[in-house]
Amino acid sequence: MDLVYYPIAMFQGYLLASFVLGLLLSAKCLVQMAFPQIRAPRWVEAIACLAAFAMAFVLSLDALGNGGGLVALAPPLLALTALGTSLILVASHLGVSLLRSRPRQLALQPVAWVAVALTLVATGWSSHRYSAGKIQAEIERFEHFSNSGDLEPVLNSVGVTDRGREVQLYRWQPEDGFGVSIPIPYQTSAEDGRANCHGWVFTGGEHLLWRDGVERILEDNGYQPCQAPRPGDLIIYRSASGEVVHTGLVKTKLFGGRMMIESKWGLGGRFVHRPAEQPYGDNFSYYRSARQGHALAIRPATLALKIASR
Repeated sequence: MDLVYYPIAMFQGYLLASFVLGLLLSAKCLVQMAFPQIRAPRWVEAIACLAAFAMAFVLSLDALGNGGGLVALAPPLLALTALGTSLILVASHLGVSLLRSRPRQLALQPVAWVAVALTLVATGWSSHRYSAGKIQAEIERFEHFSNSGDLEPVLNSVGVTDRGREVQLYRWQPEDGFGVSIPIPYQTSAEDGRANCHGWVFTGGEHLLWRDGVERILEDNGYQPCQAPRPGDLIIYRSASGEVVHTGLVKTKLFGGRMMIESKWGLGGRFVHRPAEQPYGDNFSYYRSARQGHALAIRPATLALKIASR
């Protein structure tokens, strides 16, 4: 039987439920191991076994339908791996339930540790798949709901770099019948249609900037490439030819050195994502400046710039 791909956004609610069930199952086992004098009613143990089965079923179905990110496994091997792991997870929790009906120290039983370990792994995997699903859903929407319209220069004001060079500001003029924002449910603010990713970083979300303006800002405002990014640094994505295509901010640094980025996708919403989890490619680098903040100075446009923009 061929495995048919389905959008993992369809599975978001189930993956979130799997994550919650994993937390509850892990907490139950750990409490029982730490406090052997506590005896849970039989109905609690029965519900725990059903929860383990539901969790295993959701993750197995996700793996069979999406591959779960295990791209190196052939479908038959993937099916056997998913189903086998699910059976072990359910069997371990069933074993915990049976042991609890006997006067034994649960913390000394290997099956209890197997149940906790597998449940924690499954919980972490549920969280990973849920996050990946959100990103994938937004990428699909981003690619499908592209805006139609024109980029118009702003004539009454202009951005100014620290060296005094002017940067053209733009606004988006949608075609008739088209809105100014991508219909994304995780959109974070009402002013999203006024700025693109570059404008969100350098103008506080008030204007759009073009790639040449970003290059000028990097040159004039003291930005230098950095190999060890910190929160607040820039991340710049480039095309194969080296042109700037996307700008974001380093949001936080997780354990193990993994970065989380906040960026605005086109005229749509802002998202917190890993550096590679976006629709702009994997050619990116980090930049840092000694200046305070990234805001570009805005002042009334000169007459020359107004004439050139017409």
